[in-house]
Amino acid sequence: MHSDMFQAFERICRERGTRGDVLEIGAVPSMDSLLCLNALSGAKSKVGIGLDAASEFRDFRILEGNANDMSCFADDSFDTVLTNSVLEHDPFFWRTLGEMRRVARPGALIVIGVPGFTKLRAERILARVGRWWEGCLGSFRHQRWCCKYTIPRVTTTASRPRR
Repeated sequence: MHSDMFQAFERICRERGTRGDVLEIGAVPSMDSLLCLNALSGAKSKVGIGLDAASEFRDFRILEGNANDMSCFADDSFDTVLTNSVLEHDPFFWRTLGEMRRVARPGALIVIGVPGFTKLRAERILARVGRWWEGCLGSFRHQRWCCKYTIPRVTTTASRPRR
């Protein structure tokens, strides 16, 4: 996981004071797991769900399962639900979102990280300069410099209406 994303999740969980039961969707048995966040050190329990075989790592366990159907968890089971770089690979992501809502307790913290793409300021400036040169020199065609940068985006939802 990109260190900027890890730090963003760390900051959000620390500011919220995450203490209860925590679920990570797409968990992996490594230090890249969100369940390894220092901000979660006071969590009552930590569990992950993933498509790979069930495993244990440090102070959490990972269950084998599909987040589209988390019937292994009761309604309102978790105080915090985390996922990063998972939903964009899920062909039925809306089912996963529904399951996240179902297993989250009222007032739970749900943090979803997905990749985003945007142009950086320098690239926008270079594009303007290129257009200016093209206008000044008439038939001159500049070679366009084009790059894509992954910019982490984090969306948080702190509560949900009662059913």
